[in-house]
Amino acid sequence: MRRSSLELVLIVRGIKDLKHVYWAIRPELKTQPSERSRAEATLSRSELILRITASDVSSLRAAANSYMRIMRPVLELGALL
Repeated sequence: MRRSSLELVLIVRGIKDLKHVYWAIRPELKTQPSERSRAEATLSRSELILRITASDVSSLRAAANSYMRIMRPVLELGALL
């Protein structure tokens, strides 16, 4: 089977919001819930880059959905403050 990968670049208005998102996904990055996918995140001054690689497209989609499900409430809360 062919490996699949995704790079998600998140740009928000401030480093504080990016840090909150990073800290929200960090536990998932450390424990890697599946052997079929791997993820890593890089935090810079203006963006958060999430790279996901998986053994197949289904695993890639599942991992991406999982990380976005974690990030969404953090971003929504940040927009309210």
